[in-house]
Amino acid sequence: APAVLSPSLKILASELSFTRYVLRFFGFFSALQGYRSSSWSGGHWDNPAISKIAKYVMAGSMMLYYPLEYAAYAGWKMPALSKRKGLDAERANRVSAASCVFWTSYIVGDFWCSVLKWKELKGRLGRVRED
Repeated sequence: APAVLSPSLKILASELSFTRYVLRFFGFFSALQGYRSSSWSGGHWDNPAISKIAKYVMAGSMMLYYPLEYAAYAGWKMPALSKRKGLDAERANRVSAASCVFWTSYIVGDFWCSVLKWKELKGRLGRVRED
């Protein structure tokens, strides 16, 4: 038979699962900085698409992701305040689902950048071997 968690342990587990949202409070500013400086491209690359993808797809999507996550968190953790603003738990769930679209965009952009970087690095390695 499966072990049953005590009510206090369930509350603790629930609260710990929300700690990831605390880190998201700092993420928007990192994304903004990445968007403004193109720093998320990870250095200088010959292929200009790498910095454009890092700026517009990755940093841009996260600039939309974080505010949606803040709204969802508020809907879940501050229901009395959120209901006055029209954000109940059901809407918070929908807002969180929408944020996942932008998170997925970030992942796709990161993969795309990685493929382009890998291709460029392979080309550089080939040129080094020829010398």
